[in-house]
Amino acid sequence: MNTVTHIITAINALEDELERDFRLLVHLIHNRMLSWWDLALNRRAPIYASGSHLHGTPILYGAATNYGANFGVSAGEFYDLFRFAPTEIPRLCAALRMPEYILPNVSGEEGLLIYLRRLSRGDNLLDLKCVFHRSIGSLSDIIKAVAEHLGPIAVAKLQTFDSELWCPWFPVFASAIYLKCEALNCCFGFLDGTFLRICRPSRDGYRGFWQRLFYSGYKHQHGLLFQGLSLPNGILALMHGPYPGGVYNDLSMLEISGILDMLWSFTEINGVRYFLYGDRGYSIEPGLIPPFPRASSMSDREKIFNSRMSSVRVSVE
Repeated sequence: MNTVTHIITAINALEDELERDFRLLVHLIHNRMLSWWDLALNRRAPIYASGSHLHGTPILYGAATNYGANFGVSAGEFYDLFRFAPTEIPRLCAALRMPEYILPNVSGEEGLLIYLRRLSRGDNLLDLKCVFHRSIGSLSDIIKAVAEHLGPIAVAKLQTFDSELWCPWFPVFASAIYLKCEALNCCFGFLDGTFLRICRPSRDGYRGFWQRLFYSGYKHQHGLLFQGLSLPNGILALMHGPYPGGVYNDLSMLEISGILDMLWSFTEINGVRYFLYGDRGYSIEPGLIPPFPRASSMSDREKIFNSRMSSVRVSVE
């Protein structure tokens, strides 16, 4: 019995020792992981790693600081920050009907500047925090408020063609395109479709109705389609959509949107008819010129035309 008792006691002591060693090992691994995380955080996000969440006084770039001039921001630096000159900001605020305050204690002008910085550089909220000295939560609220204000304005501008604004520019656009490619002297813009990828719908498993509706066999992805009219100055004059990516293509979107029918009455100026140029996804329509179809019988002239127009075609994508 004494021998058995000694064996049991030794086993228990060994188990206790192994448990202590295991806990010590876990503790060491945990501390090592924390040290690695601290180093990585210091390297990648020093503002977060510092542990300081005091933001102080926000930096203002609007009229309150003479558009940054009061603290040494030149006109060139201001343009690099926001892609607009200081003198253009009041006009932009008036054109976009920015309210006096977009949020309590945040002027509409400052909110627009934060939004412009977000769009011009694609900065994340951490980058914006360094520029404006505002908390990430505050920046997120400001960007959301500005987007909600601008949304209806943008939709109205993109879904309705402003003929009074753009028609006088058709001869200028056509001349610019012709000087660039010397192929077509009556083209004022470019028509194209773009595919926006989305997550797979959670309904119907993998073969149901919603899957077929949004899954594009051409792109091999689920998505939505948009169709836009882009001008040589880089501005989208029209945008229609979204359309389910598994059902529609460029031609069907063109037919449903009615873009060509809507533009036909505007595209004849001083006896000259102006046209849009599309890619190979379109066919010849009144008001639309596509490239010559690929074929072994293509002449050299047709190949040159396709090549030159392809070099200047501004894709909505």
